[in-house]
Amino acid sequence: MSQPNGDTCAFGHAAEDGHCPGITKREWFAGMALQGIKLKANEEKFSVEDAEPFAAQVALLAYTIADAMLQQREKENKAHA
Repeated sequence: MSQPNGDTCAFGHAAEDGHCPGITKREWFAGMALQGIKLKANEEKFSVEDAEPFAAQVALLAYTIADAMLQQREKENKAHA
């Protein structure tokens, strides 16, 4: 899912062709969310059988949080414009 400004570079500038040579803001926000999710997950015990479905749920949650952060950021930018 693409969000406003979610495809722009988190650091630096896009190349001339528009490609972001690093990570996007969406990927950055998802990675930051993942740190918090991982801290919570360390409190739980998981078996090997749980690993794949758990990883898929964590990835979905991280990007859902990133999308929400981008949407809120866009609302705040519009409010201050």
